[in-house]
Amino acid sequence: MRNKFVIIVMLLCGLAVNVLGQEEKSRLSGFMGSPVAGTRLEIQYDPTGGPLVGKEAITGVAYMYNDYCWEVADVDLSEYKGIWYGNFYVPRNCAFVAFKFIPKDVNDMGVADNNDDKGFMWVTLDQNGQQLPGGRLAWAIFRKPSLGKGVMGYFNQYDISDEAVEMWMYKELEYFPQNMPKMFDCFMAMVKLRSGDQYSDAARRYITQFLSIPGLGEQQYLWARDLYRFELRDTEKADSLEQMILANYPHGAAARFKTFKTIEQMPLDDVKLDSTRKFLADFPISEWRKHPEQGQHAFIYYSTFRVLEEALFAKHDYEGFASWFDQMNFQTLNEVYRWNIFRMFKLKLSPDEVIYPLSTAMIEEMMKKQDDLSFMEDVRYTPGQAREIARRQLDDKLTSHILLLTRMEKYEETLPYFENLSKEGLYSNSDLNEAYIQILEKTGNRSKIFSVLEECVRENVVTPAMLEMLKKVYTEKYGKSEGFEEYVQSLKSMKELEEMKKEVKAGLTNVAVEPFVLESMTGKKVNSKDWKGKIVVLDFWATWCGPCKMAFPGMQMAVDKYAKDKEVEFYFIATQESGDKYKQKIKEYFAKNDFTFNVLYDNYNEKSQSANVVFSRFAKMFNDSGIPRKVILKDGVMRYTSGGYCGSPSKLADEISYVIELLKAEK
Repeated sequence: MRNKFVIIVMLLCGLAVNVLGQEEKSRLSGFMGSPVAGTRLEIQYDPTGGPLVGKEAITGVAYMYNDYCWEVADVDLSEYKGIWYGNFYVPRNCAFVAFKFIPKDVNDMGVADNNDDKGFMWVTLDQNGQQLPGGRLAWAIFRKPSLGKGVMGYFNQYDISDEAVEMWMYKELEYFPQNMPKMFDCFMAMVKLRSGDQYSDAARRYITQFLSIPGLGEQQYLWARDLYRFELRDTEKADSLEQMILANYPHGAAARFKTFKTIEQMPLDDVKLDSTRKFLADFPISEWRKHPEQGQHAFIYYSTFRVLEEALFAKHDYEGFASWFDQMNFQTLNEVYRWNIFRMFKLKLSPDEVIYPLSTAMIEEMMKKQDDLSFMEDVRYTPGQAREIARRQLDDKLTSHILLLTRMEKYEETLPYFENLSKEGLYSNSDLNEAYIQILEKTGNRSKIFSVLEECVRENVVTPAMLEMLKKVYTEKYGKSEGFEEYVQSLKSMKELEEMKKEVKAGLTNVAVEPFVLESMTGKKVNSKDWKGKIVVLDFWATWCGPCKMAFPGMQMAVDKYAKDKEVEFYFIATQESGDKYKQKIKEYFAKNDFTFNVLYDNYNEKSQSANVVFSRFAKMFNDSGIPRKVILKDGVMRYTSGGYCGSPSKLADEISYVIELLKAEK
């Protein structure tokens, strides 16, 4: 029997009737008609005519509406003669499914095929050919992104009419009136959309009728409370409902959030720490994990552990710090490690002996939890994407741990951790690569050094010291050093080199530069007018800029390559510096290092109280004030510029070298 609330709703607004249209032919095929829940679909995707043409690897994403909740899954595909094939199991409670196709490379996630913004989507059927609960509702809210109840980011501009949303929502209620408690938030969003100035009166009637339905749970009462508080601005009724919720659900979502917000406002002292510990005892994370519908509360535990662990570390309560590791998920462990362990290690703010046991324990815990999917964030990422994010983060933290062990000369202890690095993580960090060679030497694995160095060159993540060692090993192996440069080039990926060259060519410029005069570190004046007929590489950097100094080994490789070339000059311009001691700091820095750079000081700007006059002129040209910044001039004209640091000395050297050779080849 249809419940009283739904009857009233239908009398107030009336029922719209329509039929679900058929999906027109698209790039997705392999199955006929509406998918049947509880069966496996054969997927065939032809990228021809779409945005994924030419992509080397393609994968699928499935969005499902299962028992009135959105879920996401991966669809693995394999290619045969230009067509991508796969299969997908439709869950038995799945009432609606939509697909999109994306490049498998997570660095290329900005491109997607959603059927030219029309969607690959179907309302599913059960084994008897009937639509399942939630199907009509999902058909409405998925295609109305502006309602905020579907999957955000699927469509670019597509948005069905308000009338269509109303029609499909009422059809859902017509067939499944008993499920109003599961869809009330969506229903009220539609009411607000359609009732205009009458919303306040309509909302009050609907909420009153809704609260009369027996058997409502905390989530339903929270919907009603929030409508009163935020939509109707009725504080009295919102507070009354909240008191009822807190009384009936003393350890529920509302009590959890209220307690969290109270503790969050406290000053960071022992009272807050004691309150935080009590919060975690009263609202154990294990209980929250039993209620996926409260997924939005994940940030509460993330924030709570982050603050608690930072405070314990600062108090040197390392035993207390370690006692929470088993309760944290991978995403939280990753952040706690970054802020406490990595920061202390990188900046040398704590003794290595203190960091070491904590880092070891956290790394072990992260390796156990790397597949916990904590990066999914509801349906923002698929399980596969969440695992890929976790893998990359684990690579990063393993790298830090290995470098810590290397600095402590615990070489044997590092070896098992290398086995847990992905191939990409193993050779993608120049500091780690250099440490790996050192570890192999110290652990009696010298025979592996040559092959590891070759692999590092293939990945093009090589430091000057590694290149020198490779040359030494090469000479020992072949009895000569002739042909070494050609040998190194032969190891590198031609595809990556061609991609780099393509990017460089696309970044070429032709902008005249106003002449300037700067003071060198030796006190000599350098005038840019004297650079006529030369190619000049400028590196804008600062003593406070970590990435600037990280890029120096790569720049040294480029400087060494052109050291005897009278057509090419390099200048390293210290910019955005302030105070009266930075010049002395620069001299001390270069005295401690082996960089053979010509250093210039940017001119002082009275207005900004910073030495940034020349760089500010350049920054206006490329509309970016970030450093490090490379600028390459020819005959006083800016011909190329790039910002940031790629993380690989050898890649940076290749980039600079290629630009120089392009400019030298010009007539």
